Amino acid sequence: ALHAYPPDLGQGVNHALADVSLLGASLEAHNSLAAERPGEVTLHEALRAYDEEACGEAKALVRLMQIGAPWQYSQPGAWPWLPKRPPPA
Repeated sequence: ALHAYPPDLGQGVNHALADVSLLGASLEAHNSLAAERPGEVTLHEALRAYDEEACGEAKALVRLMQIGAPWQYSQPGAWPWLPKRPPPA
């Protein structure tokens, strides 16, 4: 999965781990169904179920980063190593 998070917020790895867990659960659930109904349950259905569940959370987190990141990075002292710009003339 690809998620556009600023790296210092730590959400990329967290969401990747959540994605792996959700994908594993979806594949396991559909594998059980496939054993009960051979030929009726496909990998495509398992991936669609995963996508339906994961997509909403991913969109919400991306939106949160879009709203929060500009505010976070505009705080006084957010970039202490950068030289201060002189005020506009």
